[in-house]
Amino acid sequence: MVVKAPGHTWGDWITDNEPTKTEEGSEHRVCSVCGENETRSIPKIEDTPIIIVDTPSKIEYTITTEAGKGGSITGTFEAERGSDAKIVIIADKGYKIADVIVDGNSVGAVSEYCFENVKKHHTVKAVFEKLAIKLADEDFEAWENPFTDVTDDADYYEAIAFANINRLFKGVSETEFAPDSTMTRAMFVTVLGRLAGVDTSLYEIVDFDDVVEGEWYAPYVAWAAENEIVIGYGNGCFGVDDEVTIEQAAVIIARYAEFAGLDVTAEAFENEYVDAKLVSDWALSQMMWADINGIYSGNDGLLNPQQKAPRSLAAQMLYALAVELN
Repeated sequence: MVVKAPGHTWGDWITDNEPTKTEEGSEHRVCSVCGENETRSIPKIEDTPIIIVDTPSKIEYTITTEAGKGGSITGTFEAERGSDAKIVIIADKGYKIADVIVDGNSVGAVSEYCFENVKKHHTVKAVFEKLAIKLADEDFEAWENPFTDVTDDADYYEAIAFANINRLFKGVSETEFAPDSTMTRAMFVTVLGRLAGVDTSLYEIVDFDDVVEGEWYAPYVAWAAENEIVIGYGNGCFGVDDEVTIEQAAVIIARYAEFAGLDVTAEAFENEYVDAKLVSDWALSQMMWADINGIYSGNDGLLNPQQKAPRSLAAQMLYALAVELN
């Protein structure tokens, strides 16, 4: 009988010498049937190639701006995809913002505009116009004073002439101005809005609970609120019928001056006032600015910040603001 030789049954490969980058290694295995050894070499270790992935840079979009005569635009002009960009529109002294056009569409006379989640290029164009305020001497000389309670030697005569000539506010009758009477916050903001030349058709939404839409003062309050010239009492109300105090008037005027492009930074009073400590914290900086710039300089060494502002003083403060802006 012929016995057929069994085949090899090899075990696992066993490394004898580890390969390196310069020399081959070796390994062997053993047949479990006959004990025969088999060897082989292990190739040298080759350097693993470094694969450089060229990742694209962050995508950025450009916000192209154009400011007409009378102002400028600042803010973010290059924005990464998905980020926000804020544009600030500033009118020069003697000018006001007439319109802002974003991507070819008017967004009104706003002082700032925010692009959220930018995903394309944008354009912003600002249009400014000169304040149409009459301040020339010949205007005052030609004015015929209709008010029997405003004498031409009164310290507020020119201010009331200015207010009347520019139709900012009228008298309480054909012949009376009532210089010592107070005025409400709604009326004060309305007069300021008239000075600013506000287009009332652009402001219809009112955020205050006590402001009635459609009333004569409503668009002016809406304009002032939209541009952070007024912020109300913090309880949802503006205080429409409340009499405006001197410090409130100073704050509102200072905020408008800042909106119009003036620097309203102030850290000290120019004059000494024995009641300066009575100025509310929220009004202190603006009252200092008003004092330094001649908007309001107190009376006989007193600021009387909590006192109600009479109509004659409101006219004087607005007149001084107009001079400062022009």
